[in-house]
Amino acid sequence: MKLESMKLENFGKFTKFEISFDEKITRLVGANGSGKTTIGITAIWACLKGIAEKNKDGQLIGERFLFIGGDKKTADVEIVVHDNKMGEKVTIRNHITKDGNHITCNPVRSETWLNELLSVAFLSAKNFTTLSSKEQALTLGIDTSGFDKEIAELKNNYTFINRELKNLGNLPMPPKTERVKVNDLVDEERKIRTFNDEQIKKQEKISEYEELLESLNEQLEEIKSRIDKGEVALKNLPRPEKLKPTDKIDDAIRNADNTNSAADKYENWVKTNNKRKEGERALENNKNQQRLLLEKRTAYIDSFKLSNENLTIVDGDLLLDGRPIKEPYFSKGELEMIVAQLYVDLNPKLKLRFIDDFDLLDESNQEKLLKDLFSKDFQVVTAEVSKKITKDNTLLLKECALVDKDVKELK
Repeated sequence: MKLESMKLENFGKFTKFEISFDEKITRLVGANGSGKTTIGITAIWACLKGIAEKNKDGQLIGERFLFIGGDKKTADVEIVVHDNKMGEKVTIRNHITKDGNHITCNPVRSETWLNELLSVAFLSAKNFTTLSSKEQALTLGIDTSGFDKEIAELKNNYTFINRELKNLGNLPMPPKTERVKVNDLVDEERKIRTFNDEQIKKQEKISEYEELLESLNEQLEEIKSRIDKGEVALKNLPRPEKLKPTDKIDDAIRNADNTNSAADKYENWVKTNNKRKEGERALENNKNQQRLLLEKRTAYIDSFKLSNENLTIVDGDLLLDGRPIKEPYFSKGELEMIVAQLYVDLNPKLKLRFIDDFDLLDESNQEKLLKDLFSKDFQVVTAEVSKKITKDNTLLLKECALVDKDVKELK
């Protein structure tokens, strides 16, 4: 879509004004204040978007009466664009009063169509570079705030986990020691002592009978019957088992406190080591989440297919080679080239570029910039301070009016 013509009536300092635009390049020349920027930016923006007292999307911020001239109480802007896709011309008019805008299209077009037609930020490099780096990224349609917020949260969590790990310290691993149950050991000792007492009693019983038998042998004749009974009783008595040693259980009881202390150390080490492993896994998981988010963020930015690979978004700010896209980080010539390429990447419907202060670019940058824009089928309007016409397709302005075509130089 290209801009064909413009009409202004009582708009700013323009009383009645008409201009036709070349499909490739229209050069506006004149002194400062002659109306070049009004034609190249202000009037186009006012016609397509209207003028608001507070306009967040563009640069025209102020009360409407500032754009209404002194001849009457209203102003009118009309532009004609050629819609190549539909193969027809569209006339867009804005009747501006102090109370509002009345924008119409013939043939009728939707408000969405109008809104998509132009971004004033890209109409000229000067407008684009007045935006903050974050606003520049948003103008391109790139909003990484969601990714940046998640990554910041992950980084904060990473710091917290890492601090917790450091607080755990780096304890050396003690020897693995099984915990002992003192009560069980005491029960076992009691059982052994009870068993041994029973065996001693058994032995004492046997000794008693042996003494009895010895006494009875002395009285064998008299108490033979009693001896026989005693022998029978002796044979029937249960035999004692071998006594069990108590050395080990006694040592275990004596060392139980030391053993359990060692077991406590080992258990504490196991718990601490498990926390450390959990923390390390959490850190690794956090890093993986950051990596995945960064990959998604990169893919999101790459989806805009910006031709300059050195463009990055850092905390939502648009940067080129790590620098904001504005002076003094880049020269005026570089900024014109950069912003023009950004606008080319967006493939806008209205392929129009306004290059203010064109005369401040050196000839090589002028040629390079125009060649690139023409190759992308862009229409160019330039503005430069001059009092004479030196090239084709040049319109000379004086005090917000066109100078007669036959006049090549202002006196």
